[in-house]
Amino acid sequence: MRIKRNTFLVLTLLSLLLFSCDAVLSLEYLVCNQSDHPVRLKIRDYKVGRFELIEDTTILLNSGEEIWVASNEKIGFPWETEKIFKKYPGVDNFEVIINDAVFSIDKGPDKWKYKNGKSYFYID
Repeated sequence: MRIKRNTFLVLTLLSLLLFSCDAVLSLEYLVCNQSDHPVRLKIRDYKVGRFELIEDTTILLNSGEEIWVASNEKIGFPWETEKIFKKYPGVDNFEVIINDAVFSIDKGPDKWKYKNGKSYFYID
């Protein structure tokens, strides 16, 4: 009788522990400037706060700097951010501005790299 009771308690605590592991995951999309000169980026729907949106923001990204441009959120286990990356590797909400002209660059899935739970796009 005591063994069944202990088994029940252990299984109950284990199931509560497994159900409580779900978390809100956020895959951040970052643009990194690896060129030797500063780059201006035009970012659509750039989020400043948690719920604020600013449209068509222009940001100067100096050499060696990186900036967050978007994120993708999902509920899951903490180690599942790579699954989000495989489904949504990158975003297409920014362009490069050179001499007041907007240039669209290739931001295909093969241009984004997954590292440390974040998705990176490198400007060379």
